[in-house]
Amino acid sequence: MAVQTMILPPIFVDNTEFNADPVRRVLSAILGGKPGFLGNDALQSTVNGGDYTVTVSPGVVALPSPSSGFPGVFLAESAASVSVAIAPPHSTQTRVDALVAYAVPPVGLGAGTWRLETRAGTPSGTPVAPTVPGSLLLDEITVPSAASSQLPTKTSRRLANGQHLLGGTVLSGSTRPTDARAGTVWADWANGNAWVWGDTRWYPVGVPRFASIAARNTAFDNPVEGSLAVTRDPYTLWCYTGSATGWQPVGDTVRAHHGLVASASVPPTTLTTLPANAFAAGHDGGIATLSGGTIRLNREGRWSIGIMVYSDANVSGLSQVRFDWTNGALYTPDITATATRGTGFSGAGTMHQLISWTGNVTAAQATAPMKVQATWFPLSGNPTLTYTAWVTLEYLGR
Repeated sequence: MAVQTMILPPIFVDNTEFNADPVRRVLSAILGGKPGFLGNDALQSTVNGGDYTVTVSPGVVALPSPSSGFPGVFLAESAASVSVAIAPPHSTQTRVDALVAYAVPPVGLGAGTWRLETRAGTPSGTPVAPTVPGSLLLDEITVPSAASSQLPTKTSRRLANGQHLLGGTVLSGSTRPTDARAGTVWADWANGNAWVWGDTRWYPVGVPRFASIAARNTAFDNPVEGSLAVTRDPYTLWCYTGSATGWQPVGDTVRAHHGLVASASVPPTTLTTLPANAFAAGHDGGIATLSGGTIRLNREGRWSIGIMVYSDANVSGLSQVRFDWTNGALYTPDITATATRGTGFSGAGTMHQLISWTGNVTAAQATAPMKVQATWFPLSGNPTLTYTAWVTLEYLGR
């Protein structure tokens, strides 16, 4: 058996001594070896143009190495806000300064410190900010000429030059935090969905999966346009298309089922809409909408529509049911089914009237209102009859 004892001891082991170099290299590896900011709030600046200063907030940063002889990033913390002066303006020309943070090399004057500095640029008709090697660039500050009477302004450069917001943390649990440090990844242990914290919200990693539309809506409490999600029963890929149109199914393979039951008391010779305000439980495909008996498909593509209307009355006359879709995809505004109603024995007036249609629907036609209506014309008398409709809407894809 061969054993090799390593020269450097493990980090932070009791009764050992070690230099700063291995600690820095290990911490640098944990952070990916990249310079940047541990949290979006770290070292944020505010330009105070009236007195030519810039105030920099506290925070923790990973500074670039000041020299090739000292690999890894240098972790540094500012515990309080700091004010840094901006050089006075040129009399006639604009200047662009660089607000930077940098570590002083471990040897030489000022060794073992780090600094914030506004490095002044050269006044010019086309000014550019100076380059400061080995520094973390926070902002570029435009300093107009004194003759212009304009105050300094800044342009954030926090994510320039290969700099990053360093999240560093991966969390897992059953309840997603309400906020986090930029770059933090949270995984839902129940379903494996992963989310990353961006500027002010969580963004999904990949395409998350959900058991239902309701679960999707809960997880995406603040969706952004272009977000994707998959739901089960049936498996459907959705895209969030904005606050006006919401979630829409994606692709030719998408199928969605809707079903409703509507009923109304229909006076003779009066065309009456059979109202319903919600799809039946378990039969809301999430595409079409329903309010007061008015249906809108809301999505272009191929649709199949089936309607069965039932009524029962021991009276003679003519029964008529109507599928009205003005400005829709029908050749005429409606499809009407007419049948003769009988009398004289039990069940003579029982009616089942069917209407069906399958075809392509354009985007404009998908917004046109559709209704199921009924009327009847008695041979004698003036009774009011009850009509009940079962409606199915099947979205078949594009």
